[in-house]
Amino acid sequence: MFRTLIVAALASLTLSACVIAPGPYDRGVAVAPPLPVIVELGPRLYFYQHRYHYQYEHHDDRWRYATSRSGPWMDLPRSHYPREIRFKDARGAIVAPPLPRIVELGRDPYFQHRGYYYYQRNDGRWRYATSRSGPWSDLPRSHYPGEVRFRDGADRRDRDQDRDDRRRRN
Repeated sequence: MFRTLIVAALASLTLSACVIAPGPYDRGVAVAPPLPVIVELGPRLYFYQHRYHYQYEHHDDRWRYATSRSGPWMDLPRSHYPREIRFKDARGAIVAPPLPRIVELGRDPYFQHRGYYYYQRNDGRWRYATSRSGPWSDLPRSHYPGEVRFRDGADRRDRDQDRDDRRRRN
């Protein structure tokens, strides 16, 4: 009796670090281990670990996993998410996280997200920096938002030209 209780307690502790979900094609149960504390993602936003493919969907800020890269994909519980995600471009340099699907700008032309400042230029390109004073770098197009909204309905992308004109006069 005592031995059965010990086995049950050890089994529950061992399985608490895994997610159990139906496997593909009714083959049984697929167990996805939690992601590491820090995950570095390339331009494709995929991560592979312990025979599992993980996909980060930056617009929804969620993770999905599958036993095959072609799916079927299942939602990963939030308890298995990494604490930090680092993004790298094609050259391997660290870049800022992707912007959310919808970015809302007001009078302040800067948008702050996950510790970075973002700024949309007149030509529609985005730049990012770790502080408002720069240095500024170009954001990869894959990290652009799907839509930019302005709080009062006015498009202020011409603010760069106005600011440059004022600096020239002074």
